[in-house]
Amino acid sequence: MKSTASRFRSRQWLILYALHLIIVAVLVRVAVSSPLEESLPPFHEMYTGEQISYFKELAFGCDPETLEWAPCDADFIVKWCGPVRVGVAGQPSNSDLREINRVINQLRLLIRPVEIFRDDSDPNLIIYLVPGDEFGRVRPEFPSARGVVSVQPDRSGCLFTGDVAVDATRNELVRRSLIREELTQALGLLKDSWTYSDSIFYQGQALIETIEFADIDEAVIRLHYDPRIEPGMTETDLEKLGV
Repeated sequence: MKSTASRFRSRQWLILYALHLIIVAVLVRVAVSSPLEESLPPFHEMYTGEQISYFKELAFGCDPETLEWAPCDADFIVKWCGPVRVGVAGQPSNSDLREINRVINQLRLLIRPVEIFRDDSDPNLIIYLVPGDEFGRVRPEFPSARGVVSVQPDRSGCLFTGDVAVDATRNELVRRSLIREELTQALGLLKDSWTYSDSIFYQGQALIETIEFADIDEAVIRLHYDPRIEPGMTETDLEKLGV
């Protein structure tokens, strides 16, 4: 009898232990697959009024030849909703490739949770380094220029494909500036501005070449990719969010 009872207790212990392992495994799986998202502070605590104002200036509307189907007075947010896979084509120099990788690495920190990375095998955003008078070979609607970008959103405002062209005949400093400007604008900040001369979005880039993001540029890019700001939102929608 003592031996039978001992075996029964051993079996009971094994069953309880197995149930314990199952429960722990389920809890771990739930915790990993459904992480709790930290609530973000209000926009006015994260960004200054100056940064928010500049964001609105850049995020609504576009420059000519930028959007494929929407008019350039488009009054809604457009942004990438999935990974941005950047491919490089044309005649890039080693310096161009280094700069493209450097800009991508900087943007990766600013547009989380959206990913951006080099992918020449299956790109959805291609940057062409070609002479400016050959831009029309990249896209028929591209004018001869220093740099130009065209992106294609779906009807919800999500970007899913695009092309960037940079004049490969310009000097290295100009190319670096254009690579940064056009890649950044291809994320959905499609306007130029005369407001800040140190900004990558400065309209007068032909006079001042900018090869780094200004502090206000980084704030604007982060704000644009804040998960609370959704593609398709209008200025009225942003005001409801407190932006």
